[in-house]
Amino acid sequence: MAPNIDYWCAKPAEFVNMTTEEWKNFSIPLELIESKQVYSKCEMYSLSSGKNRTRISCTSWEYDHSFYTSTITEKWDLVCDRAWIASFAQLMYFVGFLISVFIGGQLSDKFGRKPMFYLTSAWTFIFSMISIFTSSVWLFVACRFLLALGRPNTTQIIYVHATEIVRKEYRIAVGLTCKLGYIIGQFVLPGLVWIFRDWFYIEIIYVLPCLICLPLWWVTSESPRWLITQGKINEAEKVNLTIFHLIELLLTMRWTTRKQT
Repeated sequence: MAPNIDYWCAKPAEFVNMTTEEWKNFSIPLELIESKQVYSKCEMYSLSSGKNRTRISCTSWEYDHSFYTSTITEKWDLVCDRAWIASFAQLMYFVGFLISVFIGGQLSDKFGRKPMFYLTSAWTFIFSMISIFTSSVWLFVACRFLLALGRPNTTQIIYVHATEIVRKEYRIAVGLTCKLGYIIGQFVLPGLVWIFRDWFYIEIIYVLPCLICLPLWWVTSESPRWLITQGKINEAEKVNLTIFHLIELLLTMRWTTRKQT
């Protein structure tokens, strides 16, 4: 969302016909960075200073669009003396992530796996959407913190839920399968970035699974192990019977298909 992209002081309207290279050669001072001369990113020569070539701070910037078409760096000019805001937004995200990891398990133990999974999914989706469409960088930062309170718990809770509905000898296989989706997603993400190259669409794609999961509320059962720990034996029995009948139906369909073949 805030990659390391090139930028420079923007051209005034009267110099709009200049190419980027002509503008840089004419108005941008050179600086020595790591034994290399590069154009300054935060200063330019005053256009009214005559031969003295006084250096002044930039008030607006142009950005390199050779790869990324849009970033939050460009949207809010998070460069020069405002560059720290992008790092601060990332810091607040991981602060929210840290808090969430500590409280998510306790909340799912108290209120149940199913409601907490769907609550955190909806929570993540809502604050992601607000952060995408807001015009305020500080609201964006606040939403990054808030959505991080929900995002890690969506994977944490579903992992616990999935492993609690199977026998002990199958938990490793089920747990690895749960994490497989996350791993594939991380492999696919760079490809999506290469295709879309716009932070707006990348974040929508990243949070879309939270929305897709919500209609599954009506076909998802609570963890029978959690129900037993809460003394809800009858409800746990109903869940186990439902799972048993579902497995029985699947096995019957499989046997019928094999017989027809």
